[in-house]
Amino acid sequence: MLSKYFIEIRNRLILVILSWVIALTISYLNKETLLFLLIKPNIALFENKFFYFIATNLTDMFSAYLHLSYFVAFQAAVSFGAFQFKAFITPALYKKELKHLQSFYLLSICFLLIGVFFLNNIILPCCWKFFLSFQSSPACSINIFLEMRVTEYLSLYILIYYVVIFVGQTFVFTFLIIHTLEKKLSFVRKTRKLFYLVFFAFATLITPPDIISQVFLGISFIAFYELIVVTIILKSFKIS
Repeated sequence: MLSKYFIEIRNRLILVILSWVIALTISYLNKETLLFLLIKPNIALFENKFFYFIATNLTDMFSAYLHLSYFVAFQAAVSFGAFQFKAFITPALYKKELKHLQSFYLLSICFLLIGVFFLNNIILPCCWKFFLSFQSSPACSINIFLEMRVTEYLSLYILIYYVVIFVGQTFVFTFLIIHTLEKKLSFVRKTRKLFYLVFFAFATLITPPDIISQVFLGISFIAFYELIVVTIILKSFKIS
């Protein structure tokens, strides 16, 4: 009997590996389109200036395309793996547990999409504006021009992406922790200041050293947290 579970786990792992291979192949075949989508949020910042990256090594472009393909394939494999995990444990869950699991997945996907939106429309443009401000101006006596390697840009994007996703999933686990506690209001009162401190610390890590960007992102995190708290408390009152 136990061997059937191991066989099922093996088969699902094979499916996840196949999904990674297929996603890697498709990503590499569409590498130029994917690279353009990652660069697109920054093009508007340059207005009439010519936007470009440089390659200082013969293998830079190949490494960049391969790095990008691995990144996209990994996201696809993780998403498919999460679906396979849910499908594997669903028969062993009660209806209430299954409902909680589905809520967790839905909330996780929502925060993932919100994180990508923040990354492409707020965080990444703010980073570019801050670092481009160090370029030469007519009043400067020293000529300084930014020429970023495409591999460096991909590394920066992927690093910020993972930090943003980590912050988003932290909100999901915060929701689950508060939701499962019996004394929700007491927990919120005791830990609210700590959460605020952590949110501003995260905002400082994923934004350039610009006080406006840090405050705006920190307040956004706090607003999400308060929304989660209000939703959970109202839901608990409704159930009771």
